[in-house]
Amino acid sequence: MKKKDEWKIEALPFVWGALSEPHNLNGLPDFLPFNLAIDERTGLLIQQAQEEVEKSLSIAYELGSVLGSNVDENGQGRLYADDFLAFIEKALVDFKLDECHVLEIGCGNGYLMSRLAGQVASIVGIEPGPQGQIGADRFGLNIICGFFPEALEFKKFSVIILNSVLEHIQDPDNLMRMVSQYLEPGGTAIISVPDESAYVQNGDVSTLFHEHWSFFDEQTLKNVVAIAGMKTLSCQRSNFGASIYASIAVSEIPQKDNLEGVGDAIKLARCYLQQAHDNSFILGDECLKMTANGKTLGIYVPARFINAMVISNISSLRVRFFDDDPALVGTYYPGIPIKVEAGSALFENPPDFLLIMSRTFGPQLADRLRSQLPDTVSVMTVADILDR
Repeated sequence: MKKKDEWKIEALPFVWGALSEPHNLNGLPDFLPFNLAIDERTGLLIQQAQEEVEKSLSIAYELGSVLGSNVDENGQGRLYADDFLAFIEKALVDFKLDECHVLEIGCGNGYLMSRLAGQVASIVGIEPGPQGQIGADRFGLNIICGFFPEALEFKKFSVIILNSVLEHIQDPDNLMRMVSQYLEPGGTAIISVPDESAYVQNGDVSTLFHEHWSFFDEQTLKNVVAIAGMKTLSCQRSNFGASIYASIAVSEIPQKDNLEGVGDAIKLARCYLQQAHDNSFILGDECLKMTANGKTLGIYVPARFINAMVISNISSLRVRFFDDDPALVGTYYPGIPIKVEAGSALFENPPDFLLIMSRTFGPQLADRLRSQLPDTVSVMTVADILDR
Protein backbone atom coordinates (compact mmCIF):
# COMPACT_ATOMS: atom_id res chain seq x y z
CA MET A 1 0.00 0.00 0.00
CA LYS A 2 1.57 3.29 -1.11
CA LYS A 3 -0.83 5.87 0.33
CA LYS A 4 -2.05 5.63 3.90
CA ASP A 5 -5.41 7.25 3.03
CA GLU A 6 -6.45 4.89 0.23
CA TRP A 7 -6.37 1.25 -0.79
CA LYS A 8 -6.89 0.37 -4.43
CA ILE A 9 -8.03 -3.24 -4.54
CA GLU A 10 -7.59 -4.68 -8.01
CA ALA A 11 -10.58 -7.03 -7.79
CA LEU A 12 -13.34 -8.10 -5.40
CA PRO A 13 -16.23 -10.46 -6.19
CA PHE A 14 -19.23 -8.49 -7.46
CA VAL A 15 -21.87 -10.03 -5.21
CA TRP A 16 -25.48 -8.95 -5.68
CA GLY A 17 -27.46 -12.13 -5.02
CA ALA A 18 -27.21 -15.92 -4.79
CA LEU A 19 -26.03 -17.64 -8.01
CA SER A 20 -26.94 -21.04 -9.44
CA GLU A 21 -23.57 -21.17 -11.22
CA PRO A 22 -20.17 -19.61 -10.43
CA HIS A 23 -20.66 -16.61 -12.71
CA ASN A 24 -22.83 -13.51 -12.79
CA LEU A 25 -25.43 -13.41 -15.55
CA ASN A 26 -27.02 -10.48 -17.41
CA GLY A 27 -23.65 -9.25 -18.59
CA LEU A 28 -22.48 -8.46 -15.06
CA PRO A 29 -18.78 -9.08 -14.32
CA ASP A 30 -17.64 -11.57 -11.70
CA PHE A 31 -15.05 -9.17 -10.31
CA LEU A 32 -14.70 -5.40 -10.11
CA PRO A 33 -12.05 -3.09 -8.64
CA PHE A 34 -12.71 -1.51 -5.26
CA ASN A 35 -11.05 1.79 -4.30
CA LEU A 36 -11.28 2.48 -0.58
CA ALA A 37 -10.53 5.95 0.80
CA ILE A 38 -11.32 8.36 3.64
CA ASP A 39 -13.64 11.37 3.58
CA GLU A 40 -11.47 13.88 5.45
CA ARG A 41 -14.49 16.09 6.22
CA THR A 42 -16.14 13.43 8.36
CA GLY A 43 -13.61 10.61 8.89
CA LEU A 44 -15.93 8.25 7.00
CA LEU A 45 -14.53 5.25 5.13
CA ILE A 46 -15.83 5.43 1.55
CA GLN A 47 -15.64 3.56 -1.73
CA GLN A 48 -14.49 5.93 -4.44
CA ALA A 49 -16.67 6.16 -7.54
CA GLN A 50 -15.65 4.23 -10.67
CA GLU A 51 -17.66 4.16 -13.87
CA GLU A 52 -17.47 0.38 -14.27
CA VAL A 53 -18.78 -0.15 -10.74
CA GLU A 54 -21.58 2.40 -11.14
CA LYS A 55 -22.74 0.82 -14.41
CA SER A 56 -22.84 -2.69 -12.92
CA LEU A 57 -24.68 -1.51 -9.82
CA SER A 58 -27.31 0.22 -11.93
CA ILE A 59 -28.01 -3.04 -13.75
CA ALA A 60 -28.06 -5.03 -10.49
CA TYR A 61 -30.57 -2.68 -8.84
CA GLU A 62 -32.91 -2.84 -11.81
CA LEU A 63 -32.67 -6.65 -11.72
CA GLY A 64 -33.60 -6.56 -8.03
CA SER A 65 -30.40 -6.83 -6.00
CA VAL A 66 -31.29 -8.33 -2.63
CA LEU A 67 -28.35 -7.14 -0.54
CA GLY A 68 -29.89 -3.84 0.48
CA SER A 69 -33.01 -4.91 2.38
CA ASN A 70 -32.81 -6.77 5.69
CA VAL A 71 -36.52 -6.85 6.65
CA ASP A 72 -39.12 -9.40 5.68
CA GLU A 73 -42.10 -11.20 7.17
CA ASN A 74 -40.15 -14.40 7.91
CA GLY A 75 -37.15 -15.52 9.96
CA GLN A 76 -34.47 -13.03 10.85
CA GLY A 77 -36.02 -10.46 8.52
CA ARG A 78 -39.00 -10.29 10.89
CA LEU A 79 -36.69 -9.74 13.87
CA TYR A 80 -34.86 -6.91 12.04
CA ALA A 81 -38.22 -5.31 11.28
CA ASP A 82 -39.49 -5.66 14.84
CA ASP A 83 -36.37 -4.01 16.23
CA PHE A 84 -36.36 -1.10 13.78
CA LEU A 85 -40.10 -0.55 14.25
CA ALA A 86 -39.54 -0.30 18.01
CA PHE A 87 -37.06 2.52 17.37
CA ILE A 88 -39.47 4.22 14.93
CA GLU A 89 -42.24 4.09 17.53
CA LYS A 90 -39.94 5.67 20.10
CA ALA A 91 -38.79 8.36 17.64
CA LEU A 92 -42.39 9.27 16.80
CA VAL A 93 -43.74 9.27 20.36
CA ASP A 94 -44.67 12.98 20.11
CA PHE A 95 -46.30 12.62 16.66
CA LYS A 96 -49.97 11.98 15.99
CA LEU A 97 -49.51 8.92 13.82
CA ASP A 98 -52.97 9.08 12.27
CA GLU A 99 -52.02 12.50 10.87
CA CYS A 100 -48.59 11.49 9.58
CA HIS A 101 -47.78 11.21 5.87
CA VAL A 102 -44.87 8.80 5.48
CA LEU A 103 -42.38 8.13 2.68
CA GLU A 104 -40.02 5.15 2.67
CA ILE A 105 -37.08 5.51 0.29
CA GLY A 106 -35.67 2.19 -0.95
CA CYS A 107 -38.56 0.26 0.58
CA GLY A 108 -37.59 -3.12 -0.90
CA ASN A 109 -40.53 -5.52 -0.77
CA GLY A 110 -42.63 -3.08 1.27
CA TYR A 111 -42.81 -5.21 4.42
CA LEU A 112 -41.85 -2.37 6.76
CA MET A 113 -44.46 -0.16 5.08
CA SER A 114 -47.09 -2.86 5.56
CA ARG A 115 -46.47 -2.81 9.31
CA LEU A 116 -46.98 0.97 9.45
CA ALA A 117 -49.80 1.33 6.93
CA GLY A 118 -52.69 0.92 9.36
CA GLN A 119 -51.29 3.40 11.86
CA VAL A 120 -50.54 6.46 9.69
CA ALA A 121 -52.60 8.79 7.48
CA SER A 122 -50.79 7.74 4.31
CA ILE A 123 -47.64 5.92 3.28
CA VAL A 124 -45.84 5.69 -0.05
CA GLY A 125 -42.67 3.85 -0.99
CA ILE A 126 -40.11 4.19 -3.75
CA GLU A 127 -37.99 1.26 -4.95
CA PRO A 128 -36.05 0.71 -8.21
CA GLY A 129 -36.06 -3.09 -8.14
CA PRO A 130 -38.89 -5.47 -9.15
CA GLN A 131 -39.38 -6.57 -5.53
CA GLY A 132 -41.13 -3.25 -4.93
CA GLN A 133 -43.97 -4.04 -7.34
CA ILE A 134 -44.21 -7.59 -6.03
CA GLY A 135 -44.58 -6.17 -2.53
CA ALA A 136 -47.09 -3.57 -3.71
CA ASP A 137 -49.34 -6.35 -4.99
CA ARG A 138 -48.81 -8.60 -1.97
CA PHE A 139 -49.46 -5.95 0.68
CA GLY A 140 -51.73 -3.59 -1.26
CA LEU A 141 -49.29 -0.67 -1.05
CA ASN A 142 -48.44 2.37 -3.15
CA ILE A 143 -44.84 1.71 -4.22
CA ILE A 144 -43.34 3.79 -7.02
CA CYS A 145 -40.79 2.07 -9.27
CA GLY A 146 -37.73 4.29 -9.56
CA PHE A 147 -35.10 6.25 -7.69
CA PHE A 148 -35.57 9.09 -5.22
CA PRO A 149 -36.29 11.87 -5.96
CA GLU A 150 -36.61 11.63 -9.75
CA ALA A 151 -39.57 9.24 -9.78
CA LEU A 152 -41.46 11.02 -7.01
CA GLU A 153 -43.88 13.91 -7.42
CA PHE A 154 -42.75 16.70 -5.11
CA LYS A 155 -44.70 16.91 -1.85
CA LYS A 156 -43.88 17.19 1.82
CA PHE A 157 -43.93 14.31 4.30
CA SER A 158 -44.14 14.16 8.08
CA VAL A 159 -41.76 11.20 8.25
CA ILE A 160 -39.20 9.86 5.77
CA ILE A 161 -37.70 6.43 6.41
CA LEU A 162 -34.44 5.11 4.95
CA ASN A 163 -33.71 1.53 6.02
CA SER A 164 -30.34 0.22 4.77
CA VAL A 165 -30.24 2.88 2.06
CA LEU A 166 -27.71 5.58 2.99
CA GLU A 167 -24.71 3.24 2.69
CA HIS A 168 -25.75 2.56 -0.94
CA ILE A 169 -25.47 6.24 -1.92
CA GLN A 170 -22.25 7.75 -3.30
CA ASP A 171 -22.95 11.17 -1.78
CA PRO A 172 -24.88 10.50 1.45
CA ASP A 173 -24.81 14.10 2.73
CA ASN A 174 -26.31 15.30 -0.55
CA LEU A 175 -29.07 12.70 -0.27
CA MET A 176 -29.87 13.92 3.25
CA ARG A 177 -30.06 17.50 1.92
CA MET A 178 -32.63 16.32 -0.61
CA VAL A 179 -34.50 14.43 2.11
CA SER A 180 -34.68 17.64 4.17
CA GLN A 181 -36.44 19.38 1.27
CA TYR A 182 -39.23 16.78 1.35
CA LEU A 183 -39.84 17.05 5.10
CA GLU A 184 -42.69 19.08 6.52
CA PRO A 185 -41.77 21.68 9.18
CA GLY A 186 -41.18 19.70 12.35
CA GLY A 187 -40.87 16.47 10.37
CA THR A 188 -38.27 13.79 10.99
CA ALA A 189 -36.16 11.39 8.97
CA ILE A 190 -35.53 7.97 10.51
CA ILE A 191 -32.61 5.96 9.20
CA SER A 192 -30.90 2.64 9.71
CA VAL A 193 -27.41 1.84 8.42
CA PRO A 194 -25.08 -1.11 9.03
CA ASP A 195 -22.85 -0.59 12.06
CA GLU A 196 -19.33 -1.03 10.70
CA SER A 197 -17.50 -0.20 13.95
CA ALA A 198 -16.53 -3.78 14.85
CA TYR A 199 -15.38 -4.56 11.29
CA VAL A 200 -13.29 -1.40 11.17
CA GLN A 201 -11.70 -2.05 14.55
CA ASN A 202 -10.84 -5.64 13.56
CA GLY A 203 -9.53 -4.81 10.08
CA ASP A 204 -12.18 -7.11 8.62
CA VAL A 205 -12.11 -6.99 4.82
CA SER A 206 -15.25 -9.12 4.55
CA THR A 207 -17.48 -6.09 5.12
CA LEU A 208 -16.60 -4.56 1.73
CA PHE A 209 -19.31 -4.86 -0.94
CA HIS A 210 -19.55 -2.84 -4.14
CA GLU A 211 -23.12 -1.89 -3.21
CA HIS A 212 -21.82 -0.02 -0.17
CA TRP A 213 -20.23 3.38 -0.76
CA SER A 214 -20.00 4.33 2.93
CA PHE A 215 -19.02 2.41 6.07
CA PHE A 216 -20.57 4.13 9.07
CA ASP A 217 -20.10 4.11 12.80
CA GLU A 218 -22.16 6.33 15.12
CA GLN A 219 -19.79 9.30 14.96
CA THR A 220 -19.28 9.36 11.21
CA LEU A 221 -23.04 9.01 10.68
CA LYS A 222 -23.65 12.05 12.90
CA ASN A 223 -20.94 13.95 11.01
CA VAL A 224 -22.55 13.22 7.64
CA VAL A 225 -25.90 14.41 9.00
CA ALA A 226 -24.28 17.63 10.25
CA ILE A 227 -22.54 18.26 6.90
CA ALA A 228 -26.00 18.00 5.31
CA GLY A 229 -27.28 20.83 7.55
CA MET A 230 -29.43 18.55 9.70
CA LYS A 231 -29.30 17.63 13.36
CA THR A 232 -29.33 14.21 14.98
CA LEU A 233 -32.12 13.93 17.53
CA SER A 234 -31.26 10.43 18.69
CA CYS A 235 -28.73 7.80 17.66
CA GLN A 236 -28.24 4.29 19.00
CA ARG A 237 -27.08 0.82 18.12
CA SER A 238 -29.75 -1.72 17.29
CA ASN A 239 -30.78 -4.41 19.75
CA PHE A 240 -30.89 -7.00 16.96
CA GLY A 241 -28.35 -7.32 14.17
CA ALA A 242 -25.53 -4.86 13.73
CA SER A 243 -27.19 -1.58 12.74
CA ILE A 244 -27.24 2.05 13.79
CA TYR A 245 -30.57 3.82 14.12
CA ALA A 246 -30.99 7.60 14.06
CA SER A 247 -33.77 10.15 13.99
CA ILE A 248 -32.92 13.40 12.23
CA ALA A 249 -34.50 16.81 11.77
CA VAL A 250 -33.83 19.89 9.68
CA SER A 251 -31.70 22.43 11.54
CA GLU A 252 -32.01 26.19 11.21
CA ILE A 253 -28.53 26.55 12.72
CA PRO A 254 -25.52 25.46 10.59
CA GLN A 255 -24.20 22.15 11.91
CA LYS A 256 -21.08 21.55 9.81
CA ASP A 257 -18.89 23.58 12.19
CA ASN A 258 -19.85 21.31 15.09
CA LEU A 259 -18.36 18.05 13.82
CA GLU A 260 -16.84 15.85 16.50
CA GLY A 261 -14.13 13.24 16.54
CA VAL A 262 -13.06 13.70 12.92
CA GLY A 263 -9.36 13.37 13.71
CA ASP A 264 -9.89 10.17 15.69
CA ALA A 265 -12.16 8.77 12.96
CA ILE A 266 -9.47 9.44 10.33
CA LYS A 267 -6.85 7.67 12.45
CA LEU A 268 -9.14 4.68 12.88
CA ALA A 269 -9.89 4.58 9.15
CA ARG A 270 -6.18 4.67 8.33
CA CYS A 271 -5.56 1.77 10.69
CA TYR A 272 -8.34 -0.16 8.99
CA LEU A 273 -6.87 0.32 5.52
CA GLN A 274 -3.54 -1.15 6.61
CA GLN A 275 -4.88 -3.86 8.89
CA ALA A 276 -7.49 -5.14 6.43
CA HIS A 277 -4.80 -5.35 3.75
CA ASP A 278 -2.45 -7.26 6.06
CA ASN A 279 -5.17 -9.57 7.42
CA SER A 280 -6.11 -10.65 3.90
CA PHE A 281 -2.61 -11.93 3.23
CA ILE A 282 -2.26 -13.49 6.68
CA LEU A 283 -5.38 -15.54 5.94
CA GLY A 284 -3.98 -16.39 2.52
CA ASP A 285 -0.74 -17.70 3.99
CA GLU A 286 -2.55 -19.79 6.60
CA CYS A 287 -4.91 -21.30 4.04
CA LEU A 288 -1.95 -22.20 1.84
CA LYS A 289 -0.39 -24.08 4.75
CA MET A 290 -3.63 -25.90 5.58
CA THR A 291 -4.23 -27.09 2.01
CA ALA A 292 -0.66 -28.31 1.54
CA ASN A 293 0.03 -32.03 1.18
CA GLY A 294 -3.44 -32.75 -0.20
CA LYS A 295 -5.33 -31.62 2.92
CA THR A 296 -8.83 -30.12 2.60
CA LEU A 297 -10.05 -26.88 4.16
CA GLY A 298 -13.69 -26.16 4.98
CA ILE A 299 -14.88 -22.56 5.28
CA TYR A 300 -17.90 -21.94 7.49
CA VAL A 301 -19.80 -18.71 6.57
CA PRO A 302 -17.97 -18.29 3.22
CA ALA A 303 -19.47 -14.84 2.52
CA ARG A 304 -16.99 -13.59 5.12
CA PHE A 305 -14.10 -15.30 3.33
CA ILE A 306 -14.39 -14.55 -0.37
CA ASN A 307 -12.87 -11.04 -0.32
CA ALA A 308 -9.68 -12.21 1.39
CA MET A 309 -9.68 -15.26 -0.88
CA VAL A 310 -9.57 -13.10 -4.01
CA ILE A 311 -7.24 -10.41 -2.64
CA SER A 312 -4.63 -12.93 -1.51
CA ASN A 313 -5.19 -15.24 -4.50
CA ILE A 314 -6.15 -18.29 -2.42
CA SER A 315 -6.62 -21.29 -4.71
CA SER A 316 -10.07 -22.93 -4.72
CA LEU A 317 -8.34 -26.31 -4.90
CA ARG A 318 -9.21 -28.46 -1.87
CA VAL A 319 -11.37 -25.67 -0.36
CA ARG A 320 -15.03 -26.32 0.50
CA PHE A 321 -17.77 -23.88 1.57
CA PHE A 322 -20.38 -24.61 4.27
CA ASP A 323 -23.35 -22.57 5.46
CA ASP A 324 -26.46 -23.24 7.55
CA ASP A 325 -28.58 -20.77 5.59
CA PRO A 326 -30.80 -22.96 3.35
CA ALA A 327 -31.07 -20.10 0.82
CA LEU A 328 -27.32 -20.34 0.17
CA VAL A 329 -26.95 -24.12 -0.06
CA GLY A 330 -26.21 -25.16 -3.64
CA THR A 331 -25.28 -21.62 -4.71
CA TYR A 332 -22.01 -20.02 -5.76
CA TYR A 333 -20.15 -16.74 -5.37
CA PRO A 334 -19.10 -14.99 -8.60
CA GLY A 335 -15.90 -16.27 -10.13
CA ILE A 336 -15.36 -18.90 -7.42
CA PRO A 337 -16.08 -22.52 -8.52
CA ILE A 338 -17.03 -23.79 -5.05
CA LYS A 339 -20.65 -24.80 -4.41
CA VAL A 340 -21.95 -23.99 -0.93
CA GLU A 341 -22.74 -27.15 1.03
CA ALA A 342 -25.15 -27.52 3.95
CA GLY A 343 -23.68 -27.57 7.43
CA SER A 344 -24.81 -31.20 7.75
CA ALA A 345 -22.32 -32.16 5.02
CA LEU A 346 -19.54 -31.48 7.53
CA PHE A 347 -20.48 -34.65 9.38
CA GLU A 348 -21.03 -36.78 6.30
CA ASN A 349 -17.66 -35.92 4.75
CA PRO A 350 -15.57 -33.78 7.10
CA PRO A 351 -12.58 -31.74 5.85
CA ASP A 352 -9.17 -31.89 7.49
CA PHE A 353 -9.42 -28.27 8.67
CA LEU A 354 -12.45 -26.10 9.38
CA LEU A 355 -12.18 -22.30 9.52
CA ILE A 356 -15.19 -20.44 10.96
CA MET A 357 -15.31 -16.91 9.55
CA SER A 358 -17.63 -15.37 12.14
CA ARG A 359 -16.21 -13.36 15.02
CA THR A 360 -19.63 -12.98 16.66
CA PHE A 361 -20.68 -16.62 16.75
CA GLY A 362 -17.30 -18.21 16.00
CA PRO A 363 -16.33 -19.35 19.52
CA GLN A 364 -19.73 -20.98 20.21
CA LEU A 365 -19.77 -22.68 16.81
CA ALA A 366 -16.21 -23.90 17.27
CA ASP A 367 -16.98 -25.43 20.68
CA ARG A 368 -20.07 -27.20 19.34
CA LEU A 369 -18.41 -28.51 16.19
CA ARG A 370 -15.29 -29.72 18.02
CA SER A 371 -17.55 -31.90 20.17
CA GLN A 372 -19.41 -33.28 17.13
CA LEU A 373 -16.68 -33.73 14.52
CA PRO A 374 -13.95 -36.40 14.56
CA ASP A 375 -10.76 -35.53 16.44
CA THR A 376 -8.96 -35.59 13.11
CA VAL A 377 -10.67 -32.30 12.13
CA SER A 378 -8.85 -29.16 13.29
CA VAL A 379 -11.47 -26.48 14.04
CA MET A 380 -10.50 -22.82 14.37
CA THR A 381 -12.04 -19.37 14.05
CA VAL A 382 -10.88 -16.33 12.10
CA ALA A 383 -10.00 -14.71 15.43
CA ASP A 384 -7.71 -17.64 16.26
CA ILE A 385 -5.65 -16.78 13.18
CA LEU A 386 -5.76 -12.98 13.12
CA ASP A 387 -5.58 -12.21 16.85
CA ARG A 388 -2.50 -14.26 17.62
